This record gives sequence, structure tokens and C-alpha cells, in this order.
Amino acid sequence: IGTAYFAFCPMIWCCGKDFEDMFQNAEAYLAAHPETEYLLGFNEPMMKNAYGGCDMTPSEAAELWIRLEDLAKKYGVKLASPALTWGFEPLTGDGKVYGAPEEWMNAWIEEFKKLHGREPYFDCVALHSYMDYAAAVVWFCEYYSDYFKKPVLLTEFCAWSNEENQTPHKSLAGQIDSMTQKLEALDVNEKVLGYAWFMSHAETKKVPYNSIFTEKG
Repeated sequence: IGTAYFAFCPMIWCCGKDFEDMFQNAEAYLAAHPETEYLLGFNEPMMKNAYGGCDMTPSEAAELWIRLEDLAKKYGVKLASPALTWGFEPLTGDGKVYGAPEEWMNAWIEEFKKLHGREPYFDCVALHSYMDYAAAVVWFCEYYSDYFKKPVLLTEFCAWSNEENQTPHKSLAGQIDSMTQKLEALDVNEKVLGYAWFMSHAETKKVPYNSIFTEKG
């Protein structure tokens, strides 16, 4: 993570019937890789599975989070918050739409406090940003770093705007330029601990903007 090296961070992606398998796999990885620095929490809980989220209500996440805390403590790794982005659809569990990242996060913190009498523990805030321009991504990271008073792991980013007046994502050269500007800005930002580029697993001709490194048919 960061400017000096690459590192793999295990994630406990979701809840439901797959949670126990994911938890056990993450623990096995941590036991076998003592060099690991971070454990990542739930992935985009304010989004449904069809869009890459794990579709968790704040109360569902609050019930399981203490186990992630214990796991991170057991292996001496830092714990990243659930990965935050914008929601736009009702979750399966409560039928609510959580818009801005802080809406789901604040609700989760309150649910955890009801269960355990304290706020949930996490060392850093995990964020996902698909804005085209470096200035926007830096603003996003700094805003939520200040909001939650924690440093940031930008665990997904690329340029993926649907706005017609924003065009860098529409060509390979534009995407590379966008990436370069973002890396230069993130590398010198003291509020950003590290970052990970998002590469599409879909057909590259349909999504050229996030398939810079390799093509997948």
C-alpha cells in the first residue's frame, strides 16, 4: 500500500450465508502472512450485489463488526472501515436508500453503539471513488478523512463518470492521464494511506476506461 510497494489486503466482503467462509479464509490468510498490514471490512454495504455491493443494513453490519475487530486485534493488523461510496437503491434488509457515504456510516455507528455501548473501532476509512478528475478525488478523500477524523484507504478508484461534459474516461489515453494525475496527487497527500486502481473484469471494448493493464474477453 502507498507509494513504495504493493501489498495484498484480505477483505471480509459481505455477510449472510457466506460470512463464515469469508471470515475463516481471512483468518487463514492472516495466520499464513504475518507481514499483512490491513484487514478490509465489508464492501459497499449501501449497494446491492448487482452493482458490486454487499447489501448490508447498518444493523446487520453492526452485529458482525465486533468479530472483525477481534480478528484484527488477534493478528495485529489495522482495520479499515466498511468501504464507502454513494448508494442509490433500497437495501434488501430495511428498504432504505442511503445516499451520501456518511448516511450509511453514521447509521452503522449508531447501531453499533446500541449493541455495544461504544463506537465501532476502525483505523482508517475505506473509500471508493470513480470521479474523472484528480481534484475531485482528492476532495473526496480529504472530506471524509476530516469527517470521520481518520486517514483514508482509497481501495477502488478510476475515472468512470457518466456526465456528458466529462470525457477523460472515453479514451485509453485520457484514462491513463487521469490515473497519472490522481497518483501524483494521492502520493503527496498525508491523509491518504494508500490506494488501489479498479480494473474491470468485463469486456474491455465496452469498458475501456478501467481496463488499462490487461484485456479480458
